[in-house]
Amino acid sequence: MRKLLLCFFSIICFSLSTDLVAQPAIEWDRTLGGLSIDVLYDIFPTADGGYILAGSSSSNAEYEKSEDIRGGQDARFAPDFWIVKIGANGDIQWDKTYGGSGNDRLASVEQTTDGGYILGGVSTSDVYGEKSEAGRGLNDYWIIKVNPQGVVEWDRTLGGNSEETLVAVRQLASGEFIAVGNSISGLSGDKTASPLGAGGSDFWIVKLSASGDLLWDKIAGTTGYDRATCINLTSDGGFIVGGTHSQDSRGPFYIMKLNSSGVEEWSDLIGVDYAFSLVQDIQQTQDGGYVVGGWTYAFANEDQSEDAESGQYWIIKLNQNHEIEWDEVVGTTPDIDGSEGLDELRKIVQTPDGGYLLAGFTNQNARGDKSEDSFGEQDYWIVKLDGNGQLKWDKTIGSGSNDWLAAACVGADGGYLLAGISFSNTGGNKTEPQRGGLDYWIVKLASEVSFPVRLINFTAETELAGINLHWQTSSETQSDRFEVEHSQNGITWQQIGMLGAKGESDALKSYQFTHPNPTRGDNYYRLKMIDIDGSFTYSKIEVVKFYIGFDISVYPNPAVETIKFQTSDWSQVKDLNILNGRGKVLYSSGQSPSQEISSKTFKPGIYFINLTLADGSKVTRKIAIGQ
Repeated sequence: MRKLLLCFFSIICFSLSTDLVAQPAIEWDRTLGGLSIDVLYDIFPTADGGYILAGSSSSNAEYEKSEDIRGGQDARFAPDFWIVKIGANGDIQWDKTYGGSGNDRLASVEQTTDGGYILGGVSTSDVYGEKSEAGRGLNDYWIIKVNPQGVVEWDRTLGGNSEETLVAVRQLASGEFIAVGNSISGLSGDKTASPLGAGGSDFWIVKLSASGDLLWDKIAGTTGYDRATCINLTSDGGFIVGGTHSQDSRGPFYIMKLNSSGVEEWSDLIGVDYAFSLVQDIQQTQDGGYVVGGWTYAFANEDQSEDAESGQYWIIKLNQNHEIEWDEVVGTTPDIDGSEGLDELRKIVQTPDGGYLLAGFTNQNARGDKSEDSFGEQDYWIVKLDGNGQLKWDKTIGSGSNDWLAAACVGADGGYLLAGISFSNTGGNKTEPQRGGLDYWIVKLASEVSFPVRLINFTAETELAGINLHWQTSSETQSDRFEVEHSQNGITWQQIGMLGAKGESDALKSYQFTHPNPTRGDNYYRLKMIDIDGSFTYSKIEVVKFYIGFDISVYPNPAVETIKFQTSDWSQVKDLNILNGRGKVLYSSGQSPSQEISSKTFKPGIYFINLTLADGSKVTRKIAIGQ
């Protein structure tokens, strides 16, 4: 790849290569933090077009941080979870701090189907602040479920007698949760199996119910030292995990596919022994294969097609049979004086055009595949590859000191959000001053594709037993079709219809589509507007509430002896749970819910009743129970 790019650069004065220079522009950047150390680890795009930012903070309330720390402040660690909700333009909507008595590091965030968020990290804390359970060992998994405003619904501490390090928590289609990380504990606490071998460290997989109850735990790996670094769900209900066999990242990439029960289906080693390499991200692709990314410092070998003369990005495309289709080493070369740098890939983003955005950071100037000099000691460095792994463009983003990229995602408008930490003041691409020692630094890039449809409105409204969608375009150029997509939660989408576009038009054109069987409750809709060459963009999201045909009441309220339910068709109710204010399930009906439940066993207070209907939709009612 580097030889090819040198050829391109040698002729760029004579002819412009749009593939190499079509970098997306920076739309805005935001610096967020308090007066101490704030370290961002993860981001997730939200259903309203904004983003949730997740990390840890040792700052008290100052600047963008609205709450004081919970645990003891220690300059070496960020002792509390800190999440920040921002809108599509980067404006802060709210922030929340969660912590116990010790050090709590937030590693993972995801929006849940109810519009809330699931947070997962590592904790050394006992009961204090938001932490409701005592620690098990030196480090534990700490998982928190919060509502759409960040209010805690429940939290769980999970671990054995030694150390557990959580990598990520993911919500399954069932509403349950899978947490994956690493454990060196013996059979103790919540851990039901001893280590697999003398190496001590194994993958530790934990499944929780929607209300946080522990359903099961499993270990996976080899008899050596196995450390998971990344995990994502797969289309068959299972998940794919990436990691390493060694404590010091010396060895090949280690990839394992597990089914929905946490049982290993297959595992692969990619690379060579005694080379430094580390998987940082792994995802399933649209063709059923996988894309794997990390960094490597190794000579070309059976799996690696190019030398990595210093630490460089390494991306691998696997097919459905987990065989290598192609790989690319992308990075800088050693300086003229022989000094070597490090290009560390942290995230792979699958882009709307079928390519890949490689997001990480580097301490190098323009050399090899890097086309721009650095701004400071460390900079964000993003690289765009097409679907075959060929380099399209790269972009360096930074300030005058140290900036480390941690995460990236595609926004609702097709642009990219880059998120990490900064030790810099205003300068370079950074427009806001430093808050404390380290700050969250968010950079929004524009969409790199110009789309041919100008959409001037898109509306959704209830009519009789369905929902009608209307939209208009003021101009179209080489447009092919509109695909109508529906979601029950604003996160997972399904195509429900398709309309042909006009193709070429400079006049006002109107379109209409009816969804005849919407889901009871909230219905989310968006348009996927596709050009004749396959490029596409999305419309804004419209939300419509649909409650026709079913209602249920709970009485008396407050209840003293009996809770009763009244509805026109009780057969539609398939499951019933009663939860306390912390989200813990205190009563579950099973598959035969009764219309009358004794309330005598419940303490006085406020409770929530969750009913699951035959069509899979859910209804929630609040009830007070008195003396």
